[in-house]
Amino acid sequence: MCLGGALWGSDAGLTSGVTVADPAPASHDKFGRILAALVDSDQKPDLAIGSDIPTIDVYRGGFTKAGGNGGGYRFVPPASVTGAPAAIASGNFGGEDVIADIVVTGASTYYALGSATGLSPASTVKLPTSTSVAIGDFDNNYYEDIALGAPNEGGGAVRVFHSDAKGPSATASYTITQDSPNIPDTSEPGDRFGASLEVAASRGYGSQLLAIGAPGESLGSATGTGAVTLVHGGEQGFDAIGADSTTYARFFAQSTPNVPGNDETGDHSSSCDHRIHFGSSLHLADTHNDLDWDLLVGVPNENAGDGAAVYFRGNTDPSASGTPGISAFGTGVPTSGSPLFGAHLTG
Repeated sequence: MCLGGALWGSDAGLTSGVTVADPAPASHDKFGRILAALVDSDQKPDLAIGSDIPTIDVYRGGFTKAGGNGGGYRFVPPASVTGAPAAIASGNFGGEDVIADIVVTGASTYYALGSATGLSPASTVKLPTSTSVAIGDFDNNYYEDIALGAPNEGGGAVRVFHSDAKGPSATASYTITQDSPNIPDTSEPGDRFGASLEVAASRGYGSQLLAIGAPGESLGSATGTGAVTLVHGGEQGFDAIGADSTTYARFFAQSTPNVPGNDETGDHSSSCDHRIHFGSSLHLADTHNDLDWDLLVGVPNENAGDGAAVYFRGNTDPSASGTPGISAFGTGVPTSGSPLFGAHLTG
């Protein structure tokens, strides 16, 4: 048994909070192991909470400091969905409404559409097993698409499911690998291309950007040092790479000019765990309030597990020019015990 919670922000940062109780503590454990905010038309974010079973508990928006909320319900996916969810991502890809939909990754990967009464089990569509997800409009048709990472398939792959007024396709519209036209480098076993995904709007292009982490990428004599590919969508989506002049990709590693650090085997570690190398975590955000998106890349195994993060300043699209590094030591995080600074990025 575990508990969830809600915290309130203020000008001084996070302040008071309230406990969100487990509605069925006898039916599962690890309640609160994954969380997702579901934002829809009522402007009151709902809270989706996962545990160690497939069922997802959803609390409707309207949280109060006295412990109140807008009510709750249990989303029970079809019996074909097995295993606990590993992550929940929220978007609005289910047609022309403004109701939150979800993608769930894990032993079973699927999407479920929202409705006026909540997430609908009848709308659940199974997808290929995936470990990462990003949701965005990659083909500029005003409907959000789904990108799913499959880093363990050969050198790794990213499948894209286009959406329209009827919702997302049930089968992949196309697949991106490092062997796709105009994608830098080549696909090699262990690259783990697609292990992390992040999406953001692009001011200079109609469709959105997709950042793809390959934390197992080997460059030269550096084994498993990691890399990140940044792909721009075109009017035809990412399948237009090589044919659509509005679509192109960029490749970043620590050997890229102006990027702090160097390509090193496992980033100064003998660890083969590629979840903690360059590109294992990603975040796109406007950190300068200039309407350009900056790309943050975690390097949690830098300096034998001290960890670091680097960010690429946006100028229409993120660039390596003037890229600074952020270290655990530089931010006051104690480095004893290998803190893996940068293992998780969010905001």
